[in-house]
Amino acid sequence: MPRDIHRFLIFLLLIVLILGMGTAGYSWIEDWPLAESLYMTVITVTTVGYGEIPAPLSPNGRHFTMFLIFSGILTISVGVSVLTSVLVESRFELFVHHRRKEKIIMKLTDHYILCGAGRAGRAVIEELLELNVPLVVIDNHHETLNTLEHDYPGINILSGDATHDEILIQAGIERAHGLVSNLSSDAENLYVCLAAREKNPNLRIVTRAENEENITRMKKAGANNVISPTHTGARRMVAMLFHPQLTSFLDAMTRIGDTQLMLEEFTIYENSSISGLTLAEAKIPQKTGLIVIAIRNQQDSDFIFNPSGATRLTADNEIVVLGEADQITRLGDLIGAGVSLEDQHRQWL
Repeated sequence: MPRDIHRFLIFLLLIVLILGMGTAGYSWIEDWPLAESLYMTVITVTTVGYGEIPAPLSPNGRHFTMFLIFSGILTISVGVSVLTSVLVESRFELFVHHRRKEKIIMKLTDHYILCGAGRAGRAVIEELLELNVPLVVIDNHHETLNTLEHDYPGINILSGDATHDEILIQAGIERAHGLVSNLSSDAENLYVCLAAREKNPNLRIVTRAENEENITRMKKAGANNVISPTHTGARRMVAMLFHPQLTSFLDAMTRIGDTQLMLEEFTIYENSSISGLTLAEAKIPQKTGLIVIAIRNQQDSDFIFNPSGATRLTADNEIVVLGEADQITRLGDLIGAGVSLEDQHRQWL
């Protein structure tokens, strides 16, 4: 039992004992009914003093009343002190807890920010925690935040409105690597995209849009990717309806036992060791075990799927590969860009 609750229960027990002792005392000394004895006890302990009811007190009754007054004052004084201490300590502990979280968040770099921890937000949290990447969650619903602290001890949480610039700054938006905006309305998500892109031009932003006509607006506001849960879910259900075996195959391919395969996107820079080589010369499958799925130039929105070995890798090319976590790490080392699981943005099938 927590210490604060324990002390509070002791205070309540003392009050009950005082009332019981006073009621029994008046009933025995003055031979009064229990109701009258309890009433006399209450007005005595609280020092209200309406008079001696129902009859004048005997000498023994007055002696007992003096004892009861001092006992009541002492008990109430101790109780007020205990309650004040509990309130001050709880507020202080809460303050220290928030300060500790703020200091941890201030030291984060290349972390991820989640705005909105609803049902979809919790799924995002679980995926990011599984990847063991630094995460900051912003939400303004106290019940949701309390549930998150209980279910995910140690998670970095900020209580506030993500549409307010100061909350994004507290979350370290300028130092973050990616942001997921999962707020309840398209207008809120749109504003978060605008504010986040303004404060961090290199930020990777993924947001949701309930209305499909807002997807273009979200991208203009700075979102790299916009997800429509309604339409994405509909496409998934139709795919299961018409191509159940293919869909099941894709599910099985991305999770085999305890091993999970990932689609990873890499950017080739000028100083990359494979820049200027063809795919055949780079020997990515032989050196890493990865499968090269597609390639494109950053200036072009179209991917070249299943590229041939003669395809040349140049600076600013993006390659999409499929493989396990350690294989992806090896490709990062091969490229020479210092890529790690925590530093790369992952796209799950």
